[in-house]
Amino acid sequence: MFQCFKKRIVPKCHDCECHVFLCYDSDVFELRQKPPVNWNSVAKALKQAGAASVKQVRAVRSIEDWFLYDKAGLRKFLKLPGNFQMNGYSGQNGLKDLFQKARHVYIKGGACKELIDALDMSVIVKGISSEIQELEKELK
Repeated sequence: MFQCFKKRIVPKCHDCECHVFLCYDSDVFELRQKPPVNWNSVAKALKQAGAASVKQVRAVRSIEDWFLYDKAGLRKFLKLPGNFQMNGYSGQNGLKDLFQKARHVYIKGGACKELIDALDMSVIVKGISSEIQELEKELK
């Protein structure tokens, strides 16, 4: 992975700096004594390979929690009634439960373009501002 970054990405950015953002769900890393990835080691290796900076964007618990900020968008996408109560749902299991109530199936990592298109990203961004503040700073 680092060789790919060093040999394919960095040479294309000869007139600019490469700023890398590592985006992941934190739930896999919070409860394990030995997490599957050491993100600090990844960041160090990317810097050694030519990244100007490496920052981490952690979806606290999971990306599904981000989707659940836009209750209206989810209701519309799932064709649930406007008065359908969305409180109490969280994470991947919560999203799976909502999909099941609407007679759909949610598969983590599956094609979700239509779901993403139905969501109001401005609503989600407001809810996750603390989690993406580094990314927002870089993009301004």
